[in-house]
Amino acid sequence: MKVKAILFFMFSLLFVSGCSYFDSENNKGLVQLVEVVDGDTIKVQMNGKTETVRLLLIDTAESVHPSKPVQPFSKEASKYTEDLLRDADVELELGIGERDKYGRLLAYVYADGKSVQESLL
Repeated sequence: MKVKAILFFMFSLLFVSGCSYFDSENNKGLVQLVEVVDGDTIKVQMNGKTETVRLLLIDTAESVHPSKPVQPFSKEASKYTEDLLRDADVELELGIGERDKYGRLLAYVYADGKSVQESLL
C-alpha cells in the first residue's frame, strides 16, 4: 500500500508541474516548450522557471541576433524547429558543459523521442 501511495504522489507531482521532470543523474528530462527563439535556440519551462536552451551541434542562420541582419534561410530554420517542437513531448539531454558564456543551457533536444538536431541536419 505504501508503494502505491508513493507512486500516486510522484504521478501527482508530475501532473501538477505540467508533466515536467528532470533526472539529474543522466541529465535528461521532459520540459514544456515556451517559444522557439530561432532555429538553434528555444525557451522552455523547466523546474518552475523559464530557461533559454541552445541546441548542441547545430548553428542555423541568425534571425534575432542583436548586431547582425536577418540572414538567408534563418526564418525557414526557425519555422522548421517550431514545426518539430510544437505539440511534441520535448525532452532535453544536457551536454557536459551545462551552460555557454551567455548562460544558456546547452542540450540535445528531442521531439517525441526524435533528435531535433538530426532532423535539422
